[in-house]
Amino acid sequence: VRGHLKPLSTLRRALRSIDIDTKEEEAAWRVRDGEWETDWRDNPALSANAFTYSGRPSSEKPAVSLLGESWWDDYSFEVSVQPMGTNGFGLLFRYAYPSDHYLFRHVGDGSYGEMQLVRVSGGRETILARRSATVAPGQWYRMQVVASGSLLRGYVDGNLAVEARDDGVAFGPVGLYVADRKGAKFDDVFVQGERSVVEDFSDDRARWSPKGGEWHVDRGGGWPVLRHLSGHARGRPQSHRRAAV
Repeated sequence: VRGHLKPLSTLRRALRSIDIDTKEEEAAWRVRDGEWETDWRDNPALSANAFTYSGRPSSEKPAVSLLGESWWDDYSFEVSVQPMGTNGFGLLFRYAYPSDHYLFRHVGDGSYGEMQLVRVSGGRETILARRSATVAPGQWYRMQVVASGSLLRGYVDGNLAVEARDDGVAFGPVGLYVADRKGAKFDDVFVQGERSVVEDFSDDRARWSPKGGEWHVDRGGGWPVLRHLSGHARGRPQSHRRAAV
C-alpha cells in the first residue's frame, strides 16, 4: 500500500456569529463596565435589523462588554457600529486583562478625528498606528480588526485604516468599547479564526506522530511528499492556529 499526503490542509471556522435579537444572545456578552442593553425599534417586525446592542459609560471609565474565550489568539473580529457621538468608540481584542489588551477606536471632537490602533500594557496606552478620519453621529459603519501573530490591522467599511506589528499581547477575547457619553449601538458581530496544518516536509517528520506503519519523506520528484510504505497508515499532525487575513 502506497500513498502521499498533500503539503497543506486548512480548516476555517467561525468562532462566534451573533445578530443580536434575543436575550440569549445578549447573555453571551460579559459586561465589565458601563450600561449595556438590547434595543429594538418601534416596529421590529418590519425591519431586517430590528435589534441592536447599545452601550454607554456610567462613570469615568469607558463602557466595555466582552465576548469569547481567554485562549483565542489569531482571528478576525468585525461588527457594525452606530456612534451617537464621535469621542470614543471601537473594538477591543486580545483582551487578556483590563490592563493588557489591544483597542481599535475612533476619537475626535466632531471637526477632527482619527482612527487609532492602541496597545494597553500595564494600564498605559501606546498608540501603535493612527490615521485621520471623521465620522458622522447616527451613521452605521462596519469595523473590523485582524490579529495574525504580531501583525495587527484595523479596517473601516472594508478599507484598511491602520496597521502595526506588536507582540505585547498574544491571547484574549474580543469586546466592544464606548467612551463617548452619548453611547453607541452595535450589531452583526462575527469572529472567525483559522486552524491550519502547514507542512512542506522539509524537516522529515518533525511535526508528525506516526501511529503505525512505515513512513518516509520522498524528495525525488522535486516537491517533498510523505509516503506510506507498509502497514496500517495513520499519522496525526501537530496543528497550529493562524488567522485568515
